[in-house]
Amino acid sequence: SSLTVPGNLFHMASWSQCLVDNPEILDVMEHIFGPPRVDGQPAYVAYEAGGDFCLGNVAQFQALHSDWSSATEQAFMSGEDEQANPIARWSPPPLVCVNYCVQPLTRWNGAMRIVPWREMMRHGHLPCVSWEAEAHPQWLAAKVFPQQIGDALLRDVRVWHGGTPNLSGDARYLPSAMFMRRDAF
Repeated sequence: SSLTVPGNLFHMASWSQCLVDNPEILDVMEHIFGPPRVDGQPAYVAYEAGGDFCLGNVAQFQALHSDWSSATEQAFMSGEDEQANPIARWSPPPLVCVNYCVQPLTRWNGAMRIVPWREMMRHGHLPCVSWEAEAHPQWLAAKVFPQQIGDALLRDVRVWHGGTPNLSGDARYLPSAMFMRRDAF
């Protein structure tokens, strides 16, 4: 559709009805972003619908990354002082991603790994996987599993995350929806 932003799947009824207009998720978004504004509009907007996948029989780790470009190098210019860091002190988060489990996530099929915020703040740059393996092997083991079909993983898009090896023979899919604070535009 010419009205659809490239890469978004809002035009697909399955994404819009099941992932974006999900009453349980919308309740959580209201809890995160706050009550509706004076004009009755939610304090957030559905920003993006999409997802990711990992093919089967992949032995490599995906490099850590943030889905919010401002949360990479720029975010750490002020060092460990979170109060001096405008990216770190932005609460609630500017953007929340909801990944939906459409198949069980296990230790074998490419579960997501997430680096805790405090540990991110100690480093001035996104590390490569080889440095991670040497300096912070626990990051490589920080998998978010087990997850069952129907579970949802909510995360602040500023956190560093990446995929883990998918040693199963099957592709792993994680459809997603992102919700943004209205004042983050």
